[in-house]
Amino acid sequence: MGLYMSEVSYKDKVLNIIISTIAIFMVIYLLISTQWVIMSPMLTAIIHGGCALLLIFLSSLKTSRKKLLPWHLIIVTLSIISIGYMVWNYHELIATRVDLTPTELIIGIILVIVIVEATRQSFGIVIPIIVGFFLLYIYVGEYLPYPFWLITPPLTQIVSFSGIGLLEGMFGGKASLMLSSSYIFLFVMYGMLLQTTGAVRFFIELAKIPGRRLAGGPAMTAVVSSALVGTSTGSGMANVAITGPFTIPLMKKVGYTPAQAGGIEAAASTGGSIMPPVMGIGAFLMAEITGTPYIRLIAMAAIPAILYYLCIATFVQLQAAKLRVSPIKEAIDTRMIILGAPIFLIPLGVLLMLLIAGYSLRFTVFFMLISLVIVSLLRKETRGNIRQWINDLTKGAILGSKIAVVLGTVGVLLTFIDLTGLHLRFPHIVEIFGQGMLAPTLLVVAMVTIILGCGVPPFAAYLLTAMLSAPVVIGMGLSLMQAHFFIYFLAVFALITPPVGLANVVAAPICGASYLKTSVEAVRAAVVAWFLPIMVIGAPVIILMPEAGPSLWIPKLIACFGMLVFLQILLVGYFLKEANLLERVIAGIGAVALITFIVTGVFIIFGVGMIVAILLTIKQLRAKRQSAVKQPGL
Repeated sequence: MGLYMSEVSYKDKVLNIIISTIAIFMVIYLLISTQWVIMSPMLTAIIHGGCALLLIFLSSLKTSRKKLLPWHLIIVTLSIISIGYMVWNYHELIATRVDLTPTELIIGIILVIVIVEATRQSFGIVIPIIVGFFLLYIYVGEYLPYPFWLITPPLTQIVSFSGIGLLEGMFGGKASLMLSSSYIFLFVMYGMLLQTTGAVRFFIELAKIPGRRLAGGPAMTAVVSSALVGTSTGSGMANVAITGPFTIPLMKKVGYTPAQAGGIEAAASTGGSIMPPVMGIGAFLMAEITGTPYIRLIAMAAIPAILYYLCIATFVQLQAAKLRVSPIKEAIDTRMIILGAPIFLIPLGVLLMLLIAGYSLRFTVFFMLISLVIVSLLRKETRGNIRQWINDLTKGAILGSKIAVVLGTVGVLLTFIDLTGLHLRFPHIVEIFGQGMLAPTLLVVAMVTIILGCGVPPFAAYLLTAMLSAPVVIGMGLSLMQAHFFIYFLAVFALITPPVGLANVVAAPICGASYLKTSVEAVRAAVVAWFLPIMVIGAPVIILMPEAGPSLWIPKLIACFGMLVFLQILLVGYFLKEANLLERVIAGIGAVALITFIVTGVFIIFGVGMIVAILLTIKQLRAKRQSAVKQPGL
């Protein structure tokens, strides 16, 4: 037994050294390659892919209970052989062709297998199942009726276009390892290093300020801290894991139910993926696909992010008033806020200044990371130690590697879709289900996006749906950015959409409530999330695309804010005082009137919504005064 334990310990030690070495090499290499051409971008992507595969498979081997698992050793060996062959024969492979040699065919098949397996180990079985479905479709499509019929291409063409041909698929497609190696991997590292330097403590201390003064107290702290963390990391699940252990117990302490605490945290954390200036990986992909400068993209996301967090804040405040929650006078470490601010503000300032100056994300992320490291070294509290930096660089590299292989696998999947010709026929198929009308078609697209988002990361759900569906709705009259924001918001908020909502899955065990109850509260807190896509269509002013002059878009902007207040009054049952059934029904009528105005632009309906708001406010004020007369001591 003692010998076995020593062998296991030795295995872990060796693997730790190998994993950390690969991780640090990948970080340094990709950082340098953003400023100086070490190798061609494609060759860099191949090396990046090889490192990513090794990090994922070696990490899996490390966590296995047995000393050595044959499958792990086989998959690591296959990864080394296939990537090594790609590097060695790069100049011959860069010329895309269909007539592959037998060796190239075998290597290409191995590449697809290892990257799909890495994706399965990173994010579960859903994406590999979708890949398998489309691969099967390629071979059975010739037996299906129109519009699903296709001519099956040769195996060499499938393998070449999937990756070994380099210019498409996993290495050179719209979603690819090249995109990850250019800047996405390094943005993931930035989010991880923020934790290393203690920036999260700054976020939490800063978020205590509104928590001390507003009725929502700790819940408002959760909203603000999650928004701040989201500004930097853009990951809903990571935000829950980072801020939840601090905010959820405080919310429970002052009177929020465990489910409410978990739901508020999940909802607030999910908004990180639409919160400028970093947002999420899907936003990088949107900028790439649409050709929109990233600085413009984050400006377009600002009002939706404000609407989203204002909705959660309204829920928190009304729920606090209903539960009679009082703010907790938590001690605020002012010194921490003052000294910790540069860690957060300087790298973001560097990012924004360089983006405004017109530099690319690839160029900008280098200086963003370097400025973070330099600022962190100036103070002992943020400097950390060598072991901590190595550990966090390794964790960040493994997380970045998981995202990289998913991007590569989605690239393979998109190639399969192209080979089937489905990207050309999908618009017709969607139009059949949507009956050629915009509203039903958008409903079909929404359902597809949310279903995908239940099992895959938001950026993958967005990418897959956007590549197939965006051209359809654009062809029906939507602008490019309306179509992509519509899909992106739905993909992001799938994280809190039952029955799978992954952010709720993370929050539920922290708060101690059931997953279902936590999900219900997350939906209530973030109810405007499922109206944001509708607002993008009906009121494009929220993404800085004004329509027909201020006389129309100003009322629509007012309607967007008013609607979320109506929705929360309806759901919480509280406004200026507790709302009875009639008042909740009135609030519901107001919400319906305003969303109808947003969609139709009919001013009479806007007038109805405003009249409802006035009447409800007057009714609540009178009821509140009468209550005060009856209870003068209150």
